[in-house]
Amino acid sequence: RSLTSRSGSFSEVLTWIRREDRLEGDVMIVRPTPVEYWAYTTNAYDMAKRKEVLEEHGGDLVAALDELAAKYPQGMRE
Repeated sequence: RSLTSRSGSFSEVLTWIRREDRLEGDVMIVRPTPVEYWAYTTNAYDMAKRKEVLEEHGGDLVAALDELAAKYPQGMRE
């Protein structure tokens, strides 16, 4: 099976833990908050928007992330 994701909503990640003499693995679902999404997105379209809004806020990253998270909680959705 393959891992899936939906930009701005969730990503599946494969995790492994070592238990004594064996490994156990499973798929975890990671759901970022809107601020986390905007802080760490690698979506080119959203990165360009983040740069634009950051410039509008004079480099104040917190203010830019707050605005983006409020206006577009799951990203721009091309």
